[in-house]
Amino acid sequence: MLLLIFELFKLIFSLMTSSFKNLLVENEVLKKENEILKRSMDLKGLKPHFTNQDRLFFALFSRLSSKINQFISLVKPETVMKWFHQLILKRWNYSYKRKPGRKPVSAEIRNLILRFKNESVMMGAGKIQGELLKLGFKVSLSTIRRVIQTFRKQGEVKRSLTWSKFIKAQIKSLFAADFFTVDTFLGKRIYVFFIIALESRKVVQFCITDVPNHRFVRNQLIGFMDEREDEKTFLIHDNSGELRWQNYEGLGIKDVPITPMSPNMNAFAERFIGSVRRECLNYFIIFNRKHLDYLLREYIDYYNSCRPHQGIEQKIPDGYKPQIKGRVVSSPVLSGLWNHYYREAA
Repeated sequence: MLLLIFELFKLIFSLMTSSFKNLLVENEVLKKENEILKRSMDLKGLKPHFTNQDRLFFALFSRLSSKINQFISLVKPETVMKWFHQLILKRWNYSYKRKPGRKPVSAEIRNLILRFKNESVMMGAGKIQGELLKLGFKVSLSTIRRVIQTFRKQGEVKRSLTWSKFIKAQIKSLFAADFFTVDTFLGKRIYVFFIIALESRKVVQFCITDVPNHRFVRNQLIGFMDEREDEKTFLIHDNSGELRWQNYEGLGIKDVPITPMSPNMNAFAERFIGSVRRECLNYFIIFNRKHLDYLLREYIDYYNSCRPHQGIEQKIPDGYKPQIKGRVVSSPVLSGLWNHYYREAA
């Protein structure tokens, strides 16, 4: 009997030892897996994601044992305590929480705002508010602006009339005027005024002067309009005094002054200035006004009647019919700096 009891106790002890050993092994394996997981997340810059159930588990177990914080490695003990306090506050907080903000705008009103804005791109929030009042809808300005901004982020609001769209819409009647300067061999500065047609890139007028004053520009504009009576004419120019303060309306011109410090808004004129310098003036020493006038006349004649322009698909401002038959010959321009190639008639 005693032997049987001894064997029974021996078996129970063996089972308890085996379970304890398995528990230790399981604990070490879990600790190692946790270490590997944490190391991998640190390398990738990731943070563990905790659900509400996870937070509840840690918060409750932190109250069951004061030593649990020694075993937690995925979250700081301070965070666990924060979760616990939030749990207590949520448990005893019975106050009614009302949703903040105004009543959402209905889909009908939102669609009307988008329609008004797209059909009249110049219409602002104030005018849209007035149109909505006519239809029986009372909407605040801030709400209208917020709705427009949301639609704009989604790409549903049409863009208003931009500078490029204005250029394309009026290009047949658009011209650009500007000055550029040239210094002679003796240091005298000469001013060159020109007007260029945007559609054809043709320089329709130029003149040189020592004194670029208001009267000089007016005379040039009168000469320019002599050949354009009763034609719609827009003239882009900068804000220099001699160009800004002209009686354009009296001359039949709609002036389009560019924004200050924005030469890109007069890009066609700026491009011509760059071309005439790179293709002509940079290769010559200018002795006097007569010499400059001779070079510019020859270059502008070549620019208008012989030189292909990439900006207008290699066309020539004055127009040019391709030649198919005949021997290819060349004609020197600016003493051979450039050449005009054409077919010699048989």
